[in-house]
Amino acid sequence: MNCMCAIYQKFYSSLKNLDSISINNDFFDNISYFDSFFNEFRSITFALQNSFKHDETAMQNYDILKNKYLLSDNMKWCNETRVDVTHKKPFQLNKIVDVDLYYMDKSRTKIHYNFDLAVNDMSLKEITEEIIKEFSLIKTDEPEIYFTINYYFLDNKENINVFDNINEILSNMNNFLIEFDKNIQYECNNCELVKSKISNILNRIIVKNIELQKDGVFDVKDKTIKFGSTALFAFGSQENIILKNPKSSIKDNPLLKGETFEELFLSFISSHIYIYFIQQKHIMPTFFIFFEDGTFTIKSFLFDNKATMYKQINEIANNITKEKITAVFLVNEMYGYREYNEEITKLPYEERILHSDIEYLSFSMITNKLQEKYYLIDTNKIIDEKSLINIMSNLKEYETDCIITVLNPIKLVFQKANESNNH
Repeated sequence: MNCMCAIYQKFYSSLKNLDSISINNDFFDNISYFDSFFNEFRSITFALQNSFKHDETAMQNYDILKNKYLLSDNMKWCNETRVDVTHKKPFQLNKIVDVDLYYMDKSRTKIHYNFDLAVNDMSLKEITEEIIKEFSLIKTDEPEIYFTINYYFLDNKENINVFDNINEILSNMNNFLIEFDKNIQYECNNCELVKSKISNILNRIIVKNIELQKDGVFDVKDKTIKFGSTALFAFGSQENIILKNPKSSIKDNPLLKGETFEELFLSFISSHIYIYFIQQKHIMPTFFIFFEDGTFTIKSFLFDNKATMYKQINEIANNITKEKITAVFLVNEMYGYREYNEEITKLPYEERILHSDIEYLSFSMITNKLQEKYYLIDTNKIIDEKSLINIMSNLKEYETDCIITVLNPIKLVFQKANESNNH
């Protein structure tokens, strides 16, 4: 009985090439990795047909699953690209670099680079030097400018974001192989080993956008840049299925109780105060994002640069219309100051927080109906389970006005949608 080794090895080889693509690579190296990916990826089904050509049942199942998973426009794009890179010319790679600046009410692109020839490519060091020049010209009273460098690899022939397409075709191929595998009777240790390696590498590739972004802060006074690091909380499965911010039903979810967003928000606060307590006063910044179809998703992350928080908020704002987002909850920790001091506000963040005399557990809610709720809870009041009950019983005293101004990009999109609906 044939096994799946040849098929899985081809899939793994294609993924290895994708995993090697990096913003730090030479331009020609990345083209080579893309060429090799398309060749190896297209060979997966060739290897399958060769392995099971004498198994009529398997080939019938192959035809059914091919129609289900492998005939989308993106899969056709992949096949056509493979024909081009094999018989005509190398992959027509174009690299775009955008630099987003974050303000309290928006983000905007300040600098834009387009590299379609290797000779014009720039290293991260050269790009950083250009950013310092540009940012030094900005007139601002703020001590810092937060920003994100975004790298995009485009198919210059079709003018499409390569990794957007590739993530979809990887998911399709992965699901195709999982279903095909279920109907094959075999026992092979090597197959299991390579399946495990595929699972690990798939997870790295599906979040490759993290590698293609650099969050930074520009010190206005010193004219220097520091880059931060980010870690996202991801979901996995027993089978090597790609899961990125999976959606769950609001109903019967242990973290959410209630019918209205106000009720759901109260349960969100209650559950996360308890999580904060049992984790010895530690919590990851976490968004609960709600959708029109009655589902929600959880987005948690760690960061050491505030630009990452601004970026996450702007990404949610940019997806509100497309994904039909109806509400956003946020829990995070904040430094506070009991008295306003203008001199402290002029200091860079790392120096400013040294003067903080209070820490808060912060909860924010905003909905598409422009309902807003904000709570700041002094973390010193979170002592034991009795104190948690006391806080929830007297939650009104922790309510505050909208001071979480970084959520404004989300609010502005909701406002615009409401204005459009009223006309």
